[in-house]
Amino acid sequence: MKYFSKVLALILSVSLLFSFSVLTVTVNAEQGDYTGGTEPIDHEHNYVPQVINPTCTEKGYTVYTCSICHDTYIADYTDTIDHTTGEWITDSEKHWHVCTSCTVTLDEAPHSYEWVVTKPATAEETGLKEEICSVCGHKSGQSQVIPVSAGGHIPGDINGDGNLNNKDLTRLFQYLSDWDVEVNSEALDVNGDGSVNNKDLTRLFQYLSDWDVEIH
Repeated sequence: MKYFSKVLALILSVSLLFSFSVLTVTVNAEQGDYTGGTEPIDHEHNYVPQVINPTCTEKGYTVYTCSICHDTYIADYTDTIDHTTGEWITDSEKHWHVCTSCTVTLDEAPHSYEWVVTKPATAEETGLKEEICSVCGHKSGQSQVIPVSAGGHIPGDINGDGNLNNKDLTRLFQYLSDWDVEVNSEALDVNGDGSVNNKDLTRLFQYLSDWDVEIH
């Protein structure tokens, strides 16, 4: 009889202990404090979004996290944004941009020089033309003096835009080829011999190619 009583007491103790454990897990899960390895009992996910903005190197996305069980997933990806650049950076050979966010080098290319009149010649003073990159504005350091013009025009400025460059060479070629184009008639006689012909085209080409020749 004593043995039977001990067995019965043991069975009751185990049953009570098991019931208490189940109750504890259930109550904690329903209160949202569950930290175990399985999902809490009887709740609907309440996902809270956290937006991660894109950069110029990485896509953006949104992190969704359940406020109850902390389950997480990622969705809603967005494309990278454009690089942000400042002023041109230059050296003697090339120019480039640097992204202000990620510092990657962009738009790197050699200089594209052309002759630009920085000081027009007058009847009293000589002018000046300089070799300047048409993209970034870098000056090569090369310059030429524009002779004084009795007529007040810029020698070689065939198209009359105030600059002396290959556009004038093209415009003179077009004029000599009987194209219907506008020209600065005072600048047509480039070599100053009193005539307008292919010799003037040759002289202008030589001058723009840094030959030591005069133009009028």
